[in-house]
Amino acid sequence: MASARKYFKAILPLRLEWEPCYVAVSESLPDPKVGDRVLVPLAGRKYHAVVSETDATPDIAPSRIQNAIGPDEGLESISEEEIRFWRFLSDYYMVPVGEIYKIAYPATLIDSEKKKARSRATKAEVSYRTHLDEDQKRIIREVLALLSERTVLLQAEQRVQIYIELIKRTSGSVLLLCPEIDVQTEGRLRSAFGDEFASFGPDITAAARRDLARDLRQGRRRVIYGTRGALFLPFSNLSEVIVDEEQDPRHKQENREPRMHTRDAAAILASIYNAALLLGSGVPSLDSLYNARFGRYALVSAQEIGTFPLCRFEVIDTKAELRKNGMRGNYSRILLARVIESLRAGGKIMILVPWNDTSELEIELRELLAEAGIKRPAVKFKNVWKAANDDFRAFAVVAIIHAEYLVRENDFRGDEKAARLLRGIASHCLTDGVKSGALLIQCTFTQGAFFRNSEELLAERKAFGLPPFSRIVDIRFSDKNPDRLAARREELTRRLRSNLPRQGSPTRSRINLMVQDDRIRVILPKDQNLSANKSALRLTVTNFCNERKYSAHICLDVDPA
Repeated sequence: MASARKYFKAILPLRLEWEPCYVAVSESLPDPKVGDRVLVPLAGRKYHAVVSETDATPDIAPSRIQNAIGPDEGLESISEEEIRFWRFLSDYYMVPVGEIYKIAYPATLIDSEKKKARSRATKAEVSYRTHLDEDQKRIIREVLALLSERTVLLQAEQRVQIYIELIKRTSGSVLLLCPEIDVQTEGRLRSAFGDEFASFGPDITAAARRDLARDLRQGRRRVIYGTRGALFLPFSNLSEVIVDEEQDPRHKQENREPRMHTRDAAAILASIYNAALLLGSGVPSLDSLYNARFGRYALVSAQEIGTFPLCRFEVIDTKAELRKNGMRGNYSRILLARVIESLRAGGKIMILVPWNDTSELEIELRELLAEAGIKRPAVKFKNVWKAANDDFRAFAVVAIIHAEYLVRENDFRGDEKAARLLRGIASHCLTDGVKSGALLIQCTFTQGAFFRNSEELLAERKAFGLPPFSRIVDIRFSDKNPDRLAARREELTRRLRSNLPRQGSPTRSRINLMVQDDRIRVILPKDQNLSANKSALRLTVTNFCNERKYSAHICLDVDPA
């Protein structure tokens, strides 16, 4: 009597809304397990797949189910935790799980896994100061007491040594995530942890990524410092996840699916492994401050934050100055006086503006300073957004001109971004023994959005039903044919209005749709219907794309930056 056929489902590196079912051929694949790497056929091609379900019940006629080719020799199994992580991301960011699999195990990595491991060169160690002041010791005690209970939001400027001390007190492996690899931070971590340390940046080679994955599985690496892609490494004993600069917009993936945010994905990863989660920032995001306000996060602040921002700043109202003849072109007389005074005293000046081309502003300032007898001024110009993380302590005066342009139109986060930028710059200016006005902000209003505190900004968000009190999903269109784009956008808008509940009721809050040139913005209330509404939204878009064969022109962006 023939033995019963064994069916299993697999995740393929394709944009599929379903997971194909296969027959496990006893000769080559006698007993597949979840996470096994297998070779399977689909539409006449062969794919590297991952077993996602065993003892599966076929949803099509058994005669139509293909045999698996066999095990994918030379490839390590995927852990169940990794697959759970992929599924969480797939559900949250509304993309097929195959898209997540492609990011976690790109084709170049799979090819490299099949090759012989290469030797690794070690880097020379450098010594760094490890002294902790009393405030840092207090922070470490408080964080350790809270981490086992809930996520901790650490608000402090000097955080690296705190991270190192916390990691030393952790028995398992630790993932420290950053928006961009910082060479100095990397050096300090390598010095502290030696061979237990490894870094993971966007330029890591497939061979190095393969070797790091192998070392993690074998327990030879304990501390990983990396960017967003490090989330997909195969951790076996993850006990702590740290997200540094959690407010940094670079944590948000913008140019490919899934458009995930490091902080949110890290929270999912930590929950799967039952690991502690620590978020660090000098200027936390409004979302994190909201979570701290309502007790979801525990907030631990450095003493330096008590008088935040560290540098006193002076605001110059250019409208008021114009009324009293106080402007010389783009520069107020108040700013010019401060610049001239500082230059004559041998100081250096930094002028920050909200755009890249500063040539006209430089010429104008040189002419104004020449009138005051200053021929070769020590003045630098820079785009204010690009200077956000710079150290300004070498400058006697830092001035931001035309600051009103920092709040970008059609960006509901514009006020928060501008406020965070200004506070960040203030925290990097001179802090000891300086006169008031080391940072000057010149703008057309002095009571604008970026001068308000987090409580005021949250109150405004709540009044207008914006995040963190709601969830936004952008349906983005990319089509070189503008007429077709407009037609498809309008058709999909009609479907969404029909399929999504829009009228408020005791159990349903109102869903809002905003139609823009290249996107449809859907604002979903954060209520008990959020999950169902997201599912209805995803199904509507998927059906529309399948019917119109338009999937190549549409992507979903959950929580747009």
